[in-house]
Amino acid sequence: QSPAIRDGNTPSLGIPWLRVSLGMGAPLILGFALVGWQNFALTGNLWTTGYTRYNELYTPSHVFGFHTRVDPDAPLPKTLLKDYDAWPADLNMKLAMRNVWNRLNGTLKWHLSLPLLAMSTGYLLFSIHGQPRPIQLLFLSVVCLHVAHIPYWLDGILQHHYVFESGFLLVILFSVVSGQLLSMALAQQRWLFPIWWTMLVTLTVCLNQFAVSKVGIPKIQQGLRQILFAAPHYHRFEQLLASAELKTPALVVVLPTAGDLHVEYVRNLPPFDSEILVGMDRSEQFTPQSIVELFPERTVYFYDSRTSEFTLGTERGESDD
Repeated sequence: QSPAIRDGNTPSLGIPWLRVSLGMGAPLILGFALVGWQNFALTGNLWTTGYTRYNELYTPSHVFGFHTRVDPDAPLPKTLLKDYDAWPADLNMKLAMRNVWNRLNGTLKWHLSLPLLAMSTGYLLFSIHGQPRPIQLLFLSVVCLHVAHIPYWLDGILQHHYVFESGFLLVILFSVVSGQLLSMALAQQRWLFPIWWTMLVTLTVCLNQFAVSKVGIPKIQQGLRQILFAAPHYHRFEQLLASAELKTPALVVVLPTAGDLHVEYVRNLPPFDSEILVGMDRSEQFTPQSIVELFPERTVYFYDSRTSEFTLGTERGESDD
């Protein structure tokens, strides 16, 4: 406490809870206001986010809740991305509990290590009633984040990216637990425990960074492979665009394949007047000939990611006829 509070004097901003409320509430209010402004600019509604609108138009099955799969007999939006919308599993309680376990396991595995974080989390569970209030709140934050994602069908990238922030909180809690355990061990002159604990942490960090055998893959490298999965596809596509000697201004329409489900080639920049624009083929809505007619000012090409070949829109329209 400050000297003014200890002396019984009221701070200039009023009682302490008001100062805390302003310190925590003002940034939240500002953040909500900015999100509301962004929502209104994108969707025309303060409460409807761009992601919500995207789901409504393209992937109505990608939402929170149980049994959210769209009824095939119900009227579907013409903009529906059929392959991507069909990806979600129909969430039931069994799948939800399996996802909870996967997210917890993924969080412990990909932040420091599963054994160390599992041990520190177990210690916290049995000692939470005696922990300082900030530690209790940090632990409850982890719990709340995992609980909030129970009604979602996907466990996440690396089985934890929806609850990614909880990993950092668990590492902070691990450091607190380590300090408490080491203090108790030293106070009781149990010298072997600090040595064992330090060696365990050191070994864990080394295994995360370096391979221990010719066939072993460090955890950091495993994670980068997952995160950078689509990067080679993007890089190759950009190289092909640069070397294809396309007649500009051009519109390149990508023919989607099953392997491109999580590879998004469309990355146009506003105001969408670049020499080369990229779009995805929607054959159920537009024929090649109609696309050519919609963009008379551009040369239309179709790109097949399986063969890495470009075909003129006029030629494709003739072949389809």
